[in-house]
Amino acid sequence: MIKAVLIDLDNTLILNPDDIFVQEYLALAEDFFGRSLGLATPRQTITDIMKHLQEARWGRETNFSLMASYLQSQSQKTLSQVIASMDTFFTTHYPSLAPLVQPIQDAVRLINQLKAQEISVVIATNPVYPQSAVIQRMVWGELPTESDYKLVTYANNSHFVKPDPAYYAEIVAKVGIEPDETLMIGDNEINDIKAARDMGLVTFHTPSPTAQNKNTLQSVLTLLQNPNWRAELKPTLLTPQAVLHEWRGNIGALHGMLENLSPSIWHLKPLANEWSIAQILTHLFYSECEAQRPRLETIFSQDNPFIASPKPQDHTLTPLNLDVMVIFNAFVQERLKTIRLLQSWTESAPSEVWQKTARHSIFGITNLLEMAHFTAQHDRLHINQLCQTIGRCQDN
Repeated sequence: MIKAVLIDLDNTLILNPDDIFVQEYLALAEDFFGRSLGLATPRQTITDIMKHLQEARWGRETNFSLMASYLQSQSQKTLSQVIASMDTFFTTHYPSLAPLVQPIQDAVRLINQLKAQEISVVIATNPVYPQSAVIQRMVWGELPTESDYKLVTYANNSHFVKPDPAYYAEIVAKVGIEPDETLMIGDNEINDIKAARDMGLVTFHTPSPTAQNKNTLQSVLTLLQNPNWRAELKPTLLTPQAVLHEWRGNIGALHGMLENLSPSIWHLKPLANEWSIAQILTHLFYSECEAQRPRLETIFSQDNPFIASPKPQDHTLTPLNLDVMVIFNAFVQERLKTIRLLQSWTESAPSEVWQKTARHSIFGITNLLEMAHFTAQHDRLHINQLCQTIGRCQDN
């Protein structure tokens, strides 16, 4: 059952011809950053940044942080000066691109219909621009404001870019849903459709609009008229690669929640019998070491083994002076061990290995692939718990 709809922005909800917009943007950026940061080859530097963003990453650095750090490494400026220069560019120069963007017929109608059906709407634009640039394009395209959405992705709050499927995994984790409960709508076969499908999302391909034909969302609106559309859409089959993307995306979602968190709430509990932020992370760390990876290794190495539920962990022992980022990084290191393990199986073992069965004390008859997916679901369960805990601690 579909609970959230992700919609691409450029050339799905707004008309923004890539060939024209990108060249105009690069010309502006080349001139501005060449002068303000003293870059010797500003266009090449910007191109290199895009290449770095598209590399396989582990979700511990936002896209904006990577962009700023790389610009700083190519200039004689401090990081704070680089960030100030980026802010100036997107505030004073980027707005000159507004005439290149046009509204698309039925875009607002589509958003309103989804909200009327109580569907969470996410603007899933490729997060290679900071928040201010994304919001500006939405305004130029006459779309509702950011407050109308469950999430809008941009460089400041995202740890991956399209077409990395982990980009979609991070969104799923943040919104608090499962991949097969998510529909992605977009015009680009690679960035929007294949990448989302590789993560197990349901997809709907829309034609790219032109200045003469901006009525490209009618097929989606027709779909929404079917009262059973949410139940009838079928997700793609789960694959080992999708699980690996889920795990990386979950790391990005966790990092985004923790990186700017005040230490004053790390060890607070919303209620006496609930876990603190530090205890939730401690649970994820010990679970990875003692339950998640060991049971996958057991299924891989044995024939139809019995997998018992892990013993309850006592997280009251989490030291009150322990930095949550220390716990988070310890969890990430353990998760990377598990990722590399599965990567080795994917590369060296026959595909049938993922169907190796096991008997689980709770889940019953299962297999290696399903248990690997359960690990991703376990992450999301506690990411959702963490989100609620942070919100309640910040309110107190």
